Amino acid sequence: MNNWQEWIGYLASALVALSLLMSSVKKLRWINMSGAFVFTVYGALIDSWPVLLMNAFLVVVNIWYLVKLNNKNLHLYLKKEDWHDPLVQKFMDRFKTDIEHYYPYFNYKNNDSELRLIYDNYEIVGFLTGNLVDDKILLDTLYIHNSYKGYNFEEKLFESNRLVQKAYSADEYGFSLISEPAKNYLKQFKISP
Repeated sequence: MNNWQEWIGYLASALVALSLLMSSVKKLRWINMSGAFVFTVYGALIDSWPVLLMNAFLVVVNIWYLVKLNNKNLHLYLKKEDWHDPLVQKFMDRFKTDIEHYYPYFNYKNNDSELRLIYDNYEIVGFLTGNLVDDKILLDTLYIHNSYKGYNFEEKLFESNRLVQKAYSADEYGFSLISEPAKNYLKQFKISP
């Protein structure tokens, strides 16, 4: 085997390994598909049909799931909830480490802000907190758990919900009604006020 062919195999392995480190399902699929494609080329170069066929199949599977991800039909709605509700406590406990990564001072056990859970159908996918002021909400916290981060979820949330749209737009004095930590959180989705 030629040395350059071996390096193509290493590149393919590195791409597949990198794909498994992605928290976004969409990124995982794109990088994994790239790795499978390079493995397909590698299989052809070394004349290995099992490597070629298996990875060509993985390319097709990844394309199928990427199409499915782009066509995911989200049914979003917000529901006001009580902080002491067991369902809220369970969600907050489950994603505590990730929430604290974005909002280090967030404390759900001692919080008097208004809480709205974000649902897709009947599944809780995130939450927002804030205080209502003249039919607008000062958005302190917005969080969506990782399995929903590849679906343009945040954009759909802002498009579909009047309360969130008001929070995200500037008021009549030109001040944004969104906290700095929430702005920083939204930057990862390329949404900026």
